[in-house]
Amino acid sequence: MNRHWIRSTFDVAGGLVALFYILIVNGAIPGVTTPALGLALWTSSFSQSFANVSPFAIHAVNFGYPGTSAMAFGLSGGLVESWLIRAGLDVPDAYTTMVALWLAAAFVGAILFARRMGAARHVAVLAATAWLSTPIVWGHAGFGMLSLGIALLPTYFLPLLVLLDHVRATAIFGSIVVAIVAVFMDGYSFMMFATGSLLVCICVCMTGYRERRRVISVVIPVQVVSLAVAYVLYRQYSHYASYDKAPIDFFRAWGLDLSFIAVPTAGVHWLWDLLGLAKARSDAWYYGDGSVWGTTFCLPLLIGGMYGAWRSRKNRFALSMAVVALFGFYMSLGPTLKIDATRPPMPNGTPALAATSDPLLMPSDAGTISTGSQWISRKLPGFKLMRASYRWIALCLFACWVLFILALARDRAQRVSVGFFVAVILLLAPHPVDAYRQSSLHRRLMADIESNVIGPMRHDVRGPVVAFSPFGNDFLGAYIAARLNLLAFNAGGDKNYAVAYSQWPPDMVRLRDPAQPGQDLGIIRFLLDGTGDSVIIPYFDLFYSAQIWPCNPAGMSPRVSPAFSSTEVDGDCVGVFRRYYARTIQALNERPYLKLMETPWFAVVTLGDAHRSAAERTRLLSEIFADVTYPIVIAPESAPGAAIQDFLLEDGWYPRENGLVWSKPSAVIELPVPARCGTASCSAVLSFGAFGASSARPVHVHVSAIDDAKKWGATEIVSDVSATQMRLPLPPGSPSRRFRIEISNAATPAELGVSADIRRLGIGLLRIDLVTAND
Repeated sequence: MNRHWIRSTFDVAGGLVALFYILIVNGAIPGVTTPALGLALWTSSFSQSFANVSPFAIHAVNFGYPGTSAMAFGLSGGLVESWLIRAGLDVPDAYTTMVALWLAAAFVGAILFARRMGAARHVAVLAATAWLSTPIVWGHAGFGMLSLGIALLPTYFLPLLVLLDHVRATAIFGSIVVAIVAVFMDGYSFMMFATGSLLVCICVCMTGYRERRRVISVVIPVQVVSLAVAYVLYRQYSHYASYDKAPIDFFRAWGLDLSFIAVPTAGVHWLWDLLGLAKARSDAWYYGDGSVWGTTFCLPLLIGGMYGAWRSRKNRFALSMAVVALFGFYMSLGPTLKIDATRPPMPNGTPALAATSDPLLMPSDAGTISTGSQWISRKLPGFKLMRASYRWIALCLFACWVLFILALARDRAQRVSVGFFVAVILLLAPHPVDAYRQSSLHRRLMADIESNVIGPMRHDVRGPVVAFSPFGNDFLGAYIAARLNLLAFNAGGDKNYAVAYSQWPPDMVRLRDPAQPGQDLGIIRFLLDGTGDSVIIPYFDLFYSAQIWPCNPAGMSPRVSPAFSSTEVDGDCVGVFRRYYARTIQALNERPYLKLMETPWFAVVTLGDAHRSAAERTRLLSEIFADVTYPIVIAPESAPGAAIQDFLLEDGWYPRENGLVWSKPSAVIELPVPARCGTASCSAVLSFGAFGASSARPVHVHVSAIDDAKKWGATEIVSDVSATQMRLPLPPGSPSRRFRIEISNAATPAELGVSADIRRLGIGLLRIDLVTAND
């Protein structure tokens, strides 16, 4: 009894030490480190928003206004983090604790999986430690839930392993649970689990006569139903209509190069750097990015898997895992086999990245031979979205890990297993000091954002409805809005941004780059129309600064004028933004009815207390409309003084071009009514061309007054491309009048064979003149 207690105590102590090591290499020590920055901010924006509502909230309400936002991936982690925030943890610690809890679950799941295959307790602990300290796990910590999804692969497969032995209700229930957790954790690892589990079922069914009946009648139906239930739940939760499909050249660029497997990358693994056996790599020469070659050195585990496959070649389950390993390896290569493939150099021998037409793509002739997997990546559902092909190696490595355990689990001493897993841990370990410094830096940067931005905004921002200008894929905008419990139009994440943009009012769409001439008028219109309570102009980039706070050392983001070179930006991007927006800030500050609050990190614009009533806002709008003079000749976006035209072009217009502006099939225009129209009957004359109009294809243009008791409307049938005029009445009594322009048969240039442009074009507005009854 005493000996058993001592042994159990040592096992528990050893497990805790192993788990602590796993948390260190994954940068997930609560209160000390944070594994990521950009994805931590993105995930935490959802978690904080959930926490602002209730423990059961699964849609974010603080960004993507006027709608709500669903998490494209990571709900399994984001929901847990929201509970930790509600329990009182600071956001950085809540995120880290969430990651640590899921890593602990993965650790326990891997131990149970190894024990299920016959490994001794100490070997199971070492095996789980080796799995969770591979670069395919810790190297993806910056990608958020992808890392956790890969770490949980043994846990996902555990119910299947049980069902293959015995049919148990707990295993059936577990199959459904892990499928749901997997699909809401990460799409890549869910596809690996779905593909791998079905391959196992098929292989066992084909090779095991005694198991075939149970597999066909129970295991396969359970697995298929579990995966189907998970998928249906995800589709019901996610309101994204579709996902962008990457070109096959992207799959090719992000395919695994065989040299990455065999030769480690310099600066990633401490032991190989110490021995001088690592190779320097960068995206200047290699296709993909650092995640492709920094996470895929796995030669020790592959050798262990091959040895395990040979040693247990007569075991039917081992055969199925060998098939899974081969499939994962095959898919990880992408459409083209690469062996130390590099970009072709420029004539002077310098890196070719800058000369590449699209650095994210790889042409087919840059590799060795075709692998033939392009058909799978182009045609099969799910596989079409796995554009980072190299990540399939995670499924291969999991199968290799299983094969080695399976081959040696029955050995009494299991010394080979102990030595192998210790070697894997040492050979695949990161630089421990560098890993700690980086993850602790992430935590400090999140604290810096809290103190420099979020803290001051609590006092300066008037809510609840706000907008950040300029807008885009705004990770930090969503995070700030959630932390301050505001309602922001902006959203973080490509899919969330696209959904939010489709619901925005015209005033929000007009909030373009504040550095462009006249953009102060877009902010003023946003506030005077009552669309929102405040406009926030950050002196940092709401996407790039979330990745490297506050400055991107590679240079300024695409939203900033190319007039600023990267040398001006490095170390002082905040100062560059402040100078870049200075003209607009000054113009806003000169408006007596606005209240502008500026800090070193941002500016907030809102209406003064005396000007917030509806009547006062209408009066101020009238004054602005009074400054608009006819004729109004459409000018390009960059023309001085032309920004006032955005006041008129409300909804359904494309950006202004040189001499015209194209409407969508339905558009709204607001025309000023001059004071002299009170004594003389006035009309506005629209001069426009109808896109694609011809005698064979007449275009019907219908214009109607909005909010008009008399329901005025007129239709013009345009049968040629010459300019057409329509007269619109401007009755007195209001500073402006709004009209809707509708083109029932609007077409795209691509449809008519004019160009590849897919915009659906209505009329091309050229100018607006004012005429009176006497004219």
